[in-house]
Formats: sequence, C-alpha cells, structure tokens
Amino acid sequence: WAPNAYLEAQPDRIYLLGIIYGTLLVMLIYNLFIFITVRDISYLYYILYIASFGLYQVSVNGAGIEYFWPDSPWWANVATPFLIGATALFGCQFSRSFLRTAEHSRWINRLLLTMMACGVAVMILAPTASYSLSLRLATSLALLFSVAVFTAGVVAWLRGMRVARYFIFAWTAFLAGGVINTLMVMGHLPNSFFTMYASQIGSALEVALLSLALADRINAMKEERAAILQQSSRELEKLNRELEI
Repeated sequence: WAPNAYLEAQPDRIYLLGIIYGTLLVMLIYNLFIFITVRDISYLYYILYIASFGLYQVSVNGAGIEYFWPDSPWWANVATPFLIGATALFGCQFSRSFLRTAEHSRWINRLLLTMMACGVAVMILAPTASYSLSLRLATSLALLFSVAVFTAGVVAWLRGMRVARYFIFAWTAFLAGGVINTLMVMGHLPNSFFTMYASQIGSALEVALLSLALADRINAMKEERAAILQQSSRELEKLNRELEI
C-alpha cells in the first residue's frame, strides 16, 4: 500500500467493521433481554457464543490491540486462539440445546460434545503452548466446528424440526462468507472490498439469522403447547359426556 491509498481505504473498512460490531452488540443485548424474560437456556448459550465470537472478531481485526488491550502483548497473542476455542465451546452447546440433539440424534450429540472438548483443550493450550501451535490447532478446530454444526442443522431439518430452517440459513451465510474469503486468499477470486470482508459480513448475517431462529423456536413451542391444551380439552369434554351418559 502507498500511504495515501492506505489512508483513503480506511474509512470504508472502519464503517464496515462498525456495522459488524454494532450488529453483534445489538444481537447480544436483544437476546439478553429475551433471556431475562423467557428464561430459555438456549438464549444464554447464544449470548455466550455471540460474546466469544464478537471478541474474536475484535481480536483478529486488530481493534483489540488498538483499543481494548494495547498494553498487553501477551494477551494479544493468546486472545485469538483462546476465543476461537470459546466460540466452538459455546457454539456447540447452543446447537445442542437449540436442536435438542440429545433427544433426536445421539451421534450428532456426541460429535458436538467432542468439539466442545476440543474447544476447551484449545483454550487451555492458548496461554500455555506456543502461539504457532495453538493458532494452528484453533484454525483446524474452527473448520471442524463449522462443518459439525452445519451437519447438525441439516440432520435436524431432515428429521422434521421446523426450527432447523433458519439455523441452516444462518450457517450457510457464515460458511459462504468464509469460502469466498478463502478463495480470494488462494487467488481464485479478485482481492476486492467484498471478498476481503466476506467472512465478517457472513458472520453478521449468521448472528442475525440465528436470532430469528430462536424467535421461531419460541413460536413453535407456543404452538406445540396450544395444540396440547386443545387436545387435553377435547379429551376432557369427551370424558364428561361419557360420565353424563
């Protein structure tokens, strides 16, 4: 970069990152209020996932070392792999709770539990092992985590879970952004503003769509309860008629 060209490109970058961080923060606060209201544990796991993923974005884009921990180079090196591990940990737990994998697919549930154990291992290695090793393990974990969670969503959808639709849409946006960015890095796509930040754009869309998935899950639970109440009412009326006879 020539100095002038670099400075001219910064406003667009800052605006985009501001939109992404703002989206993550709004979704976190919004879902925190809903969790306080409905007390659904899935919302808590989702909040922890957003917090971990948002801090990872802050770390990997350089905003962390610039604004949040400028006097801690040790944490600057530890933060990225540590937060990837935390994202995998809470993301898998959210997926288990949201998709109820323990009830509908035991092998998927075991897969997600394995990913959670790997996430904890990466979090432990981040401050204790070399940066090179921990970052390579974290990068491998991020790939396996994304594939495992997407697979969980597809399996849930194939088994007739209505709430899996938005879940799949969300992870499709996330994975599509990652694929576009990777193809750019490998030289198969041009280096443009969109391809450079496709991963961040996809992650913002993913978080917003997962919020819709949670809202749809609440609606589905309400409809299920209403159907149960209607069925119970019909059975009670039938029993009363039989007793009158």
